[in-house]
Amino acid sequence: MEIDEFRKRTKRLLPKSKEMDIWVLKGQLLIEEQINRLIEQGMCDKSHLKEARLSSHQKIKLVQAMMGSSSFKREWEFVQDLNSIRNKLAHRAEVKELSVLIDQAMKPFMSPRFKKSRTTTDRIERLEFCISITLGMLSGIEETHSRIFSTPGALLAWNTAIYKDEVKNKC
Repeated sequence: MEIDEFRKRTKRLLPKSKEMDIWVLKGQLLIEEQINRLIEQGMCDKSHLKEARLSSHQKIKLVQAMMGSSSFKREWEFVQDLNSIRNKLAHRAEVKELSVLIDQAMKPFMSPRFKKSRTTTDRIERLEFCISITLGMLSGIEETHSRIFSTPGALLAWNTAIYKDEVKNKC
């Protein structure tokens, strides 16, 4: 997806609501869509992926494995925490201390002197920031990969380079 198209779509789909649960649900859904696109970029036959019926957590771990664990640590920590909160919202009528869970999820993005959000509006603004940064990171990775994999022979060269690095690191 082109960057401008991605930005317009994201802006249109992010909630206008001041309800934290809506922000968590919509934000995680948009993040999961990006993760799905990243996984699908590397697939020759996507039907097998659909048959696998991977959970969100498994997809997150799969993309992390594809990227290397040291890349974008704070963003991945946020994605995992947001997914966990989303799961709680999906399976419980009421999530106690939702604001505390959201503050904890956002902590990797904030300075060491991070203080809990004082108001719902403040918390939602911070959550929007964290979701936007994460979506931007995923979109940038998707754009980079689409350029790499659209070049003839690039996938073979990419896999060969990764294989050589892994063999060198293990020896």
